[in-house]
Amino acid sequence: MKKFLLYGGIGLLVILLLFGSCSNEPDTTDDVTPTIQVTQNVISTPTPTATPEPTPKPTEKPTVAPTVKPENKTEMVWITKSGKKYHSHSGCSNMKSPYQVTKDNAIDSGRGPCSKCY
Repeated sequence: MKKFLLYGGIGLLVILLLFGSCSNEPDTTDDVTPTIQVTQNVISTPTPTATPEPTPKPTEKPTVAPTVKPENKTEMVWITKSGKKYHSHSGCSNMKSPYQVTKDNAIDSGRGPCSKCY
């Protein structure tokens, strides 16, 4: 009989514990998110934007300005003491002891262009 009372008491205790935790009122310790917050966290999809049209390629080629030699750059030529011609390089016509002068200076001294190198 003692065993019956002991097991019966334990069984009754288990039943009380099980039914005691099942109440109709909500537990305030549960983490329940209100419905209003769920609806506020809805992500909206962005509206598509129009794709810009590509710019048309030009049909004409751009004009290139002609290169102009600067006037202040002086052209240098090779001459000898006794020669009648001016040359573009020092090895032309087997010149002996050539030296450089400006082209204008060579023309002013009566020299003309060499037919081999000009």
